[in-house]
Amino acid sequence: MGEIKVLNPIPRVSSLKEVVINSIRDAIISGYFKPGEKLIEKRLTEDLGVSRTILREAISHLSAEGIVKVIPNKGPIVRNFEEKDIFNLYQIRMALLGLATRQFTQNLSENTLNKLEKKLEKIKFAHKNFDAEKLIKAKNDFYQYIVDESGNSDLILLIRSLESQLSMMRSLGIKHPKRSSTRSKISVENLQASFNMIQAGNYAEAERMIRAETLQAQKEIISLFKEQQKT
Repeated sequence: MGEIKVLNPIPRVSSLKEVVINSIRDAIISGYFKPGEKLIEKRLTEDLGVSRTILREAISHLSAEGIVKVIPNKGPIVRNFEEKDIFNLYQIRMALLGLATRQFTQNLSENTLNKLEKKLEKIKFAHKNFDAEKLIKAKNDFYQYIVDESGNSDLILLIRSLESQLSMMRSLGIKHPKRSSTRSKISVENLQASFNMIQAGNYAEAERMIRAETLQAQKEIISLFKEQQKT
């Protein structure tokens, strides 16, 4: 007699808290909520149509991600990064993303290569059409795919823990009015060169190129951050 299956898999759906987290996170990364801006509980519960309990749980999660800071007797504000924060985070990203690229290349298959190429094409398309929002998303997707297919679950968790903070910084770089158009072009060229090395199976050179691109991004973000601080 066969086993009776009592529990069936439940289809994965986003919880209300996850929806709220994603909504506030996207608003912060897009710049709708500015660094240092207070997140007013009454306004957010009304705008999102959720309870204070759900909202506070979401704020606590975003605080753990490092993009919201909860100040005693004042409440939550969008995190205001300092230059040293940007430097440190990009140093960590450079090391982790370099390793992810190496392992992605070592585990390369025709399927993963084709998918990565499609993501690169989306970056080129967004760059060609001067679409900052799509460029941010396309770059995030490109890097995240490399990480997710690296085959290193611990590395995936480490990078994901930093992703919200880094997305805020990338958004600053791509959307800043004084961003060099040349830098944007160079970034796309760097990613194409990195892809070429991945395609060739040259994991050491692919890692070196991704690390170099991350270092250039770090320098640009710090430069633009200094400009922003003057205003």
